[in-house]
Amino acid sequence: MAEKYDVIVVGAGPAGSLASLILARGGKRVLLVDKASFPRHKVCGDCLNPRVWDLWKSYDLIDSFKALPQQRIEGVRIEHDQETLLRRNFESLKQPFISVDREIFDTWLVQEAIKSGVDFLHETRVQTVHFSGKVETSVGDFQADWILGADGRNSVVARNAGLMAPLENCRRVGWQAHLELENLDSDLHLRFFSEGYSGLSLINDKKANLWMVLDSKVSGIPQKIANRYFPNLPALVWHSITPITRKPSALGKETIWLIGDAARVVEPFTGEGIYFALLSAEIAAKSILKVKRVEERAGALLDYQREHELLCHSQIQLGMVLRWLLRSPERAYRWIPWIRYFPGPVSRMINRLIGM
Repeated sequence: MAEKYDVIVVGAGPAGSLASLILARGGKRVLLVDKASFPRHKVCGDCLNPRVWDLWKSYDLIDSFKALPQQRIEGVRIEHDQETLLRRNFESLKQPFISVDREIFDTWLVQEAIKSGVDFLHETRVQTVHFSGKVETSVGDFQADWILGADGRNSVVARNAGLMAPLENCRRVGWQAHLELENLDSDLHLRFFSEGYSGLSLINDKKANLWMVLDSKVSGIPQKIANRYFPNLPALVWHSITPITRKPSALGKETIWLIGDAARVVEPFTGEGIYFALLSAEIAAKSILKVKRVEERAGALLDYQREHELLCHSQIQLGMVLRWLLRSPERAYRWIPWIRYFPGPVSRMINRLIGM
């Protein structure tokens, strides 16, 4: 007989781990499953929106988070090739803008979930999910009242449940490498060039994170582009991810819900990906915890869908402009230099993104 849980969460990234933690603290028996072995590498910009501090406070995570190796980001620079078009200082932020290695961050949040009573299985592949609540995995079958798919933009749960939107032609690929750079300041550097855009920031006092979003047809590899701006770089170890964007999936049906990137992928340039995933996890977990009777489940899903739509609203408005601009490297390369003449709108966009 399959072991029974209240909730099975598939995917132990930020969304899956936080949802598991909230549900376990709310009295639910939770199983968290991930195909990877932790700690594990994750392609990401490694930056945390300052508004995450409100979440850490809500769940008494501030002290343990502060103990992680991390870097305070002092400002953001918008760069076009070798020219700085705009710099925005973060000194007026109420809470610090932090970057932290995802390998460290994700492992920390998994451990906090485990401390809260979550059962965790890593190196475990989910093979099939059923609306009956049955989850078939590489180590056996499990049963639950709810299944939360938090397994990313290529979600197995979403595909199995028929919730994933049809694939669109996304020509962009995300690339990432960690490196050591001397005399790098504490700003987040967002650079545009003819093949795409990149981000660069310290993630601790010894290491920086360099990521790029490039058209898949670009003939030059990321290393070649990196060497254009940092001529003495050694050969880096690059990791990639695709698609960069995709149409939003349906949020759920019956017992199976989606959270984080499995539900909606946020444009990397906005820097809101982790924060957006965490908030979607909190909304879903709270909606589940409100349910006292089986007949209330449909209403809980409607509540989650409504709250998720409100969460998306401001991001969608901003994202429409960004997606139009960033999906074509040639278009972005042509328009970005105008920032030097009209810095105000970009500064206001940055304010909205980080809650200033």
